[in-house]
Amino acid sequence: MKSTVVVLPNIDWDFPWQRHQVFATIMSKYAEVFFVENTGFRSLAFKDWQRIITRIRRWSTPTSARLRNPISDGVKIVSPLTLPPGRGLNQKINQWFFIPLLIKRLKKLGLTEKVIFWTYIPTTTSLSIIKELKPATVIYDCATNFYGHPDAPSYLQEIETQLLGQTDVVLTDSLFLFQQYAALHPKVYQIHHGVDAQFFTQANQQQVRPNTLCYFGSIHQHLNWQVIQKLASSGFDVTLIGSVVGTVPNPWPVNVRLLPPVTPDKLAETIAPYQALLLPYYPDTPFMQGVIPAKIYECLATGKAILSSPLPNYPEEFRSLLYLCSNEQDFLDAANSLATVETSEKQIARISLARHYSREVIAEKLYSILMPYL
Repeated sequence: MKSTVVVLPNIDWDFPWQRHQVFATIMSKYAEVFFVENTGFRSLAFKDWQRIITRIRRWSTPTSARLRNPISDGVKIVSPLTLPPGRGLNQKINQWFFIPLLIKRLKKLGLTEKVIFWTYIPTTTSLSIIKELKPATVIYDCATNFYGHPDAPSYLQEIETQLLGQTDVVLTDSLFLFQQYAALHPKVYQIHHGVDAQFFTQANQQQVRPNTLCYFGSIHQHLNWQVIQKLASSGFDVTLIGSVVGTVPNPWPVNVRLLPPVTPDKLAETIAPYQALLLPYYPDTPFMQGVIPAKIYECLATGKAILSSPLPNYPEEFRSLLYLCSNEQDFLDAANSLATVETSEKQIARISLARHYSREVIAEKLYSILMPYL
């Protein structure tokens, strides 16, 4: 019997393309995949009224009418109708009504008895789905330092301990998370989501616009806005490509251009004209301690110069090929020096390193880990 994989991510399918969609697409070659869109991580707050309306609209709208990201033939997108996770009434209503309703919908779409439950979030919703679904295998793909999340619930450790007790395999991306969970579970694997072949193009200096910097991905509070403003006010053309998530500066930084997100198949050509790629974060926050940016592989594969904050989870082999900048002046100095310090040898080295994380290499590694459970 062919396995079915039920994925419970902390994003929706049309969110910026990262490991959630990549791994679901890879697994669709070996199993039917049901991608259950974001059921939330934290409890409901008054500010979430727009989020509730969006969820109801998604639940009632055909998938094909709203998604911009490509969907593999073996992936089915399910927009659930559930209450945000939490204890008390929310948990009971989900457990008694909304989770059984979700399972019923999955079975109607073709869910079989041999189920792999693949969750990205340690929540009461995950535990309730396991209880109702009774999967043959549970995979916990932890690519977020939830203990550094500003909205982490006080009972997070208790919930995650229960989840780990029912988990067969734990996947992580950063070394920080790998070391953390290797002490808690016997089967923990560090695996990155890799980069698609379209990005492996050596930067062509003849087609690049000088003094242009680009950031792509989610635009959120973890970006260092002082860096962005410093570069823009110093004469650099700074472009941010992506969706605004959560709190961002108001008013918007002067001379900074915001472009809407693009589909994965258009991203490489969209960022091609820029001289360098920008990854300005606050590296010392608890949340960022567990982060290795999903976009770092795409950035390396372009061969372009990468101006980045010194994130603690960058492997040493990455650090030597990035321009690591600790503050606004470092970013400005690095940007001003690009015309003289960038070389074709550096570009080739970045591309060569990225090939170790190609989508084909990662797919083989993922399959070797999960083959016993398929």
